[in-house]
Amino acid sequence: MCYVASIWKRGCLALPVLANWACMGAVYYCFLEGFILSVEKTVLVWTVLAVVHALALLTLGSLLMVLCTDPGGVPESLETSIETGLTQGLLSNMNPVDFAYGQVTFCAKCNRPRPPRAHHCTVCERCVLRYDHHCPWVGNCIGLFNVRYFLQYLLYLTLTALSVGMLSLFALLKKQHDVYLMGSTVVGLAVGVAVGGFSLMQVALLANNSTTLEVRASGFNIFDMSCKENCRQVCGTHLLCWLLPVPARPLVDGVFYPLQVRLEDGERLEVRERLLLQAQ
Repeated sequence: MCYVASIWKRGCLALPVLANWACMGAVYYCFLEGFILSVEKTVLVWTVLAVVHALALLTLGSLLMVLCTDPGGVPESLETSIETGLTQGLLSNMNPVDFAYGQVTFCAKCNRPRPPRAHHCTVCERCVLRYDHHCPWVGNCIGLFNVRYFLQYLLYLTLTALSVGMLSLFALLKKQHDVYLMGSTVVGLAVGVAVGGFSLMQVALLANNSTTLEVRASGFNIFDMSCKENCRQVCGTHLLCWLLPVPARPLVDGVFYPLQVRLEDGERLEVRERLLLQAQ
């Protein structure tokens, strides 16, 4: 929302973000009053609470990184790449049906060319690299440079919500009329199940090197190299980057992507040269 010029529009876009934070705060308050301050503290309870709070901190850290990280705008160097001949037409013997997915397009709203997988966000009013969708609950587009944080946020939020919901449910069996436990149980389990389903979908998209927008189009995915390489393109090569919301650049720049194309004779060809496909 920080890319929107209108102050009034920024204020409207901030409302779902504030509602998201308020909901998390309210659930934690219910969990605090109904469980943390009321149960007998044993070594096991302290250990469980430490794990839950660690997951909660990872959730908040991931959310802040999603909110504060630029998802990626179209670089000025794209026009230079086109002018210096890094573009070419249909690859020799390439299946013409697949060609449309990897070619350079022109954005009529931004009045400039854009690389493959970049799309215009009508909310942020600009083109975003490897555009997935605009998420109102985090107040930002999900693109190349923050999709890793978004996935971490979903997974850690799922684990935190389910942990809070299950702990509250066990405590509720003994204190059946505790309104705080009722609130943290219902909301925790509901959020955990709902976000968990969305998390699995995002993991599947990452493994296939696809996006929410691209999966709607049926056909061969020319960006799908292998599950491991697909994840490394976005998440990097270090395990720390996969698990923690720490700053790290993806292995692709959002302009050039390794391609796996089908030839007209049915064979497949990997294209790793830095080139751009352009309609003739």
